[in-house]
Amino acid sequence: MTPRERLRLTFEGKKADRIPVSPFIWCNNIYEMFDYTPTIEDNLFPDPEEFDLATKFIEYNEHFGFDVLHSSGLLWDKYIPPTSENWEVSIEKQGDDDKEVRTTTVNTPDGELKQVMKFSRSSQYLIVFAVQEYLIKTKKDFEILAKYIPPAKFIDCGFIQRAKEAIGDKGLINPASHGVFNTLNQFRKLDDMMIDPINDEGF
Repeated sequence: MTPRERLRLTFEGKKADRIPVSPFIWCNNIYEMFDYTPTIEDNLFPDPEEFDLATKFIEYNEHFGFDVLHSSGLLWDKYIPPTSENWEVSIEKQGDDDKEVRTTTVNTPDGELKQVMKFSRSSQYLIVFAVQEYLIKTKKDFEILAKYIPPAKFIDCGFIQRAKEAIGDKGLINPASHGVFNTLNQFRKLDDMMIDPINDEGF
């Protein structure tokens, strides 16, 4: 039985030859095994030009005998779409390859929105990041966002297609994506999200 068949049967609630083993694996594990040092951009858009993550992900799983459940493909910094009509985006970057503060400003006919993100290299193979200032701080910010934001691109379909071609019968593609709550948290601070329904249920 191929890993692909094993995983599909399991997801369908049917009996396979054994229980599949497919731990969630993030890029830093693969970078470390193959000794690739990512840049901040590699961390946000996990598809480095100099490192074939689509095939290396499969090699990593095969090394440990895992059933491949390819979980890459999410674009972490694409929640704010690029410039389009009535949505002008400018990005200012301060720092270096190990630490960076990135300020994204969006100008619209009804006002300005601003996001600040901080990046820090926690190891040779991993860069962590967090939003320091969120795009939606007030009800007015939300109204501006809802009125003018163009469709965003959260998933890298080209990467997923390459991974699909590389994986064959070795497993399945399962691009990680956020649900509604986690997507909203890319735009609004968690504390505010939790208290919003109490302070203003309609909002």
